[in-house]
Amino acid sequence: MDKKPEQPLDMRDLPEEFLDIHELEMKMLLLAGVQKQYQGELERIKSLRMALDTQLYLKEVEVSALTERVNELEKDISRLTEKYKQLEEKRESVTKIEVLNALTQQMTTVKRVKVFFETQASNTLDIKVTEEKILDKIKEDLSASEKLEKEIKENLDKTYEEKQPLVSEYHAITGSVDPDDLKFYEWFRDFVIPELVKAKKSMKRATPHS
Repeated sequence: MDKKPEQPLDMRDLPEEFLDIHELEMKMLLLAGVQKQYQGELERIKSLRMALDTQLYLKEVEVSALTERVNELEKDISRLTEKYKQLEEKRESVTKIEVLNALTQQMTTVKRVKVFFETQASNTLDIKVTEEKILDKIKEDLSASEKLEKEIKENLDKTYEEKQPLVSEYHAITGSVDPDDLKFYEWFRDFVIPELVKAKKSMKRATPHS
């Protein structure tokens, strides 16, 4: 039976190029983690912006409808004001008591309807002001999310810029290493290092505190 080759017991026992490869892998792994975090944040921002876009659309429709309603009420108020003046002028020229009473009754009705429309216009205007404030807040939130999305994208781009030279150096080193030696390093990295880490943690737990 062939005797197994003696194997390193520590990273320091590996050839220098393997240490370089391991260091590059750790840096690229760290950057990959950061990239995943940024990508997750972008997905959350995307969902938030979609929700805000929907809220914005619905609120704009609501405010537009309220504005239209206020305009309609103001037109009705102007029409009734003019009608009241016409009835008032007509009443001044009437002498028959029956006609005078009828005009007075019409004027009272017009005034009541006008007051009702004025109340409706005032209430609708109050609602419109409140909804416009909500609309402004949605726009602010949307603007803030756009700014945050831009910052995250810029940070993500930076990680890709940082990673590129590491990848190039990694390929350059691994390309110069004998394939069998590289397989040995990968075995050491995937199986020995985790065991060394476990052993180190066990030693720490076993060491009594002073």
